[in-house]
Amino acid sequence: MKNLKKIIWFTAISVVLFTFSVQAQSTNTENEKQHGKGLAKGLANLSDAQKVQFKANQDVAKMNQDAFRATLSDEQKAISDNKDLKPEERKTALAKTLSVEQKEVMKNNAINRRENAEKFSKTLTEEQKAKMKQMAEKRKQKPDGRLKD
Repeated sequence: MKNLKKIIWFTAISVVLFTFSVQAQSTNTENEKQHGKGLAKGLANLSDAQKVQFKANQDVAKMNQDAFRATLSDEQKAISDNKDLKPEERKTALAKTLSVEQKEVMKNNAINRRENAEKFSKTLTEEQKAKMKQMAEKRKQKPDGRLKD
């Protein structure tokens, strides 16, 4: 009878631990799918509210970027998509072709990104800020500017 109780307890504890392990892996996998492996590691240090704010900031930036891109002419899109040019060369070439309105949209998008980044930064602990800074440094070292691992 004692052995049966031990087996039942051992089985129950094993099931609980296995369930938590699978759930944790699933959450990490979802973050990796959504943000890339390197960024998912950085997001693991954030609270749920911070993750929501981070994602909302990304969504706003993407929406603004898409809205700006929709204002580009075919010629401007060709410059923007030209992979033969380095990023700075593309930026310079595109800037020469922008209208006053397009420049204003770019300026407003930059201001919006900066404000959102500052608001987000205020929610971070010193440890989280250090981790984000470390991730940014790694990203700078990558040729394409993306955080891989």
